[in-house]
Amino acid sequence: MENQIVSLRATVSFPSLVDEITYRGAPTGKFGIQLTNLSDRAIERLEELGIETKRKPDDKYARGQFIECKSQYPIDNSGKFNILFEDDGKTPFEGSPREIGYGTVVRAKIKAYKGRDGVCRPSLVSLAIEELAKPEASVEEDAMAEVL
Repeated sequence: MENQIVSLRATVSFPSLVDEITYRGAPTGKFGIQLTNLSDRAIERLEELGIETKRKPDDKYARGQFIECKSQYPIDNSGKFNILFEDDGKTPFEGSPREIGYGTVVRAKIKAYKGRDGVCRPSLVSLAIEELAKPEASVEEDAMAEVL
């Protein structure tokens, strides 16, 4: 199944497309996105590529089965590869990757790669935005707006 690409529909959770993922307050040097609430067919296709999906029992975020795509580079259109697209899947996404918030519905193309440990991991080929959900403002930003 090498070089096979799986197309799937998912909901975005924890997008860190252009801001590094932090772990316990420290930057990890990686960027990433969780693709959640995967259909049975998507799970089956991913497993055919050797990619295992995750499921957290008693998940307070209601992610269902999901995968996490990570990269050492920002996940946007600034580099060698165009990754973000409008709903048509052909027009480059014109907004900022920071506008893609928790709950955004996307169509993603995923391929598998083997990590140094021999485990197959998902690699994000492209992401088409179907329903954009803007990130919620933090409490601090709301408080600052009131002060001004």
